[in-house]
Amino acid sequence: MRYHGKYFWVSRFGAAFLVGIGTGLTLRTTPKSNIINQLIKAITPGDNILFWIIGVVTTFTIILHFTFTIKKVHAGTYSNLPKIGRYLMLAAFGASFGNTVMTRMNLLIGRLVFLLRDWLMLMG
Repeated sequence: MRYHGKYFWVSRFGAAFLVGIGTGLTLRTTPKSNIINQLIKAITPGDNILFWIIGVVTTFTIILHFTFTIKKVHAGTYSNLPKIGRYLMLAAFGASFGNTVMTRMNLLIGRLVFLLRDWLMLMG
């Protein structure tokens, strides 16, 4: 049917069927494995209660930051909580980027020391 002009539309049913099966299987398992299990791990207390409290507050405020459907969250009494979540995310992204930069600098310094000391014998 793919090459017949009048019945070309029939050839789309196979691809639509496979896409539907894939989407159905993914939507059945993804929320539990990716969202619910991570939230359970985030709210389960560990060894250090202070880190647990910080983790729960951070998780809660970041989730509130991404809640755009409830108008009361971003206006009124609770309007500071999403802002706190945004700043906590920015701090985490900054720490991750700083860690990446420091790792690359460490690799660069190691290579420079090798070149100057071991290979060219310029350093003592």
